[in-house]
Amino acid sequence: MRLFALVAAMVVLVTAAFWAGARVQLAVQEDNCLDLGGGRHPGDYPVCVVERFPDWLSIGPIALMPAAVREMSTEETGNEQVILRLELNKDAAFAVAGLTRAKIGKDLELRVGNRMVSAVTVREEIANRRWNLILPKEAADLAVREYQ
Repeated sequence: MRLFALVAAMVVLVTAAFWAGARVQLAVQEDNCLDLGGGRHPGDYPVCVVERFPDWLSIGPIALMPAAVREMSTEETGNEQVILRLELNKDAAFAVAGLTRAKIGKDLELRVGNRMVSAVTVREEIANRRWNLILPKEAADLAVREYQ
């Protein structure tokens, strides 16, 4: 009888710990999703849905909104390309670092609006807030216009 009570108590404790951990993870994930401008899918499914803004920057599946960028500047290169310098906020940098960590060895697209302007193979995690992107002039102009 004592053994049965001990096993039952252990099962209840393990189940409670699992449930509490799942709730904490859900809250953290939802908080990060909301910080990036996303929300929950209709029907209350536990999926982070981030709207794409067709006239701004997307790095792979992550759509950067102007609020995710702390600072932006441009520099002309003289050959119809522009260096777009971005400083991402903490949450956006965290999301991009996680994405690049997961995509090592795979291709990642950079889009401005619905136009793909670059595709690179990720060689290592990019855990930097500052980015220098070399873009065609028209794509950089669109990004700057939407940022302002």
